[in-house]
Amino acid sequence: AVDAETRRLAASAKAHETHAEECRLAAATQTAVRAQARLVASAQAAVKASEASQARRTAEAEVRRQAAAVQAAVDAETRRLAASAKAHETHAEECRLAAATQTAVR
Repeated sequence: AVDAETRRLAASAKAHETHAEECRLAAATQTAVRAQARLVASAQAAVKASEASQARRTAEAEVRRQAAAVQAAVDAETRRLAASAKAHETHAEECRLAAATQTAVR
């Protein structure tokens, strides 16, 4: 029973480590999305420099509003993913410690 529990805890630690890595990759993807959003904002600034109509100003304001909303959502998701990765890393460590304890009990 102790061996089975040790194996279960080791498998749980591995699964949490895998999920933590997935969270880190997703956070990196979110960072890339933020960089892309900055490029879009830069392109919008170039459009602003070359055009001067009220319609353009209205459209730009909407683009800025939407870009800010997207940025806020990306930032929130990045924070959520980082917290999830940390939680999984912590749980993986707890599983490793429990497995070590089970090994010591044997």
